[in-house]
Amino acid sequence: MYSRSLRAATAAVAFLMAGCHQLQSDYNDFLTTQQNNSEAFWAWASVCGDYKDQVYYIYDFGDGFKAGYAQILAGGLPCPPTLPPEKYWYIKYQTTAGRERIDAWFAGHEAGVATAMQDGVQDENKIPLSPYRRAQMQGQHGCPTCYPPMGTAPAMDYEAVPPTPALEEAVGEPPLEFAEPVTEAEMEEEAYADEEMVSPVNYHFTDEVTDQE
Repeated sequence: MYSRSLRAATAAVAFLMAGCHQLQSDYNDFLTTQQNNSEAFWAWASVCGDYKDQVYYIYDFGDGFKAGYAQILAGGLPCPPTLPPEKYWYIKYQTTAGRERIDAWFAGHEAGVATAMQDGVQDENKIPLSPYRRAQMQGQHGCPTCYPPMGTAPAMDYEAVPPTPALEEAVGEPPLEFAEPVTEAEMEEEAYADEEMVSPVNYHFTDEVTDQE
């Protein structure tokens, strides 16, 4: 019973953690979309006066402009979509005036893309690659570790850590001297020299007494 409850609790925690991660990702996407739409709105507000005398369907043109600007902000390609937004699919736009409004939307989309590219906002929502990977993608091939050749790496805001300085000898003390390692042959010679040479003893054996010379 206890093991079943533990497994159930573990599964529930894992499910909640996975669900929380997905919720955080969805919420982040929502905030990013809202921010892009807001910036596109203010971009259109700053230039809409320049198009009032040039475009007849200014509202459709403005919607297309904001959509194109937000598309570049989101890191998308400058290509227009194949179809206009879903609101233009209704039967009321299947007229001459409706097609002109759709054309105005596409024209606005093109203008919004061009304005966003001119403003340089195409990289705002992209996660930057490492400087070395960017250098490699630009054709600056370096060693197999992906580091670019000397002089081609972008400037860094930090300095390399200097090597650890050598230990300074204490004033007034003689320098430390380290003996060279002793080989095995030298150790055997030293052990042999330390042994005392003992003269041999001669024994004479007889039937009754053993004499020692």
